[in-house]
Amino acid sequence: MLGLYVKTNSSGIGITYGHLSRIIARKGELLAAGSPIGISGSTGRVTGEHLHLSMQYNGSYLPPLEFLRRALPQAQQHTSILTH
Repeated sequence: MLGLYVKTNSSGIGITYGHLSRIIARKGELLAAGSPIGISGSTGRVTGEHLHLSMQYNGSYLPPLEFLRRALPQAQQHTSILTH
């Protein structure tokens, strides 16, 4: 359903990026803030190119836009590990 996708995990926050046309990062790679992980695309069950973004914290889904608005000022300081 998500076509090509990538999952990251950092401090209990899991993020899924779906419908990518190409994956750049590798499984197990340590990612600094701003590292490219993939190219947006239209793989999977979609009608056009877009990025599917979902977030979880300790198993509960988070609203991505609200989370990003709060987290972006601090994002420069964090790293993630690619898990899929």
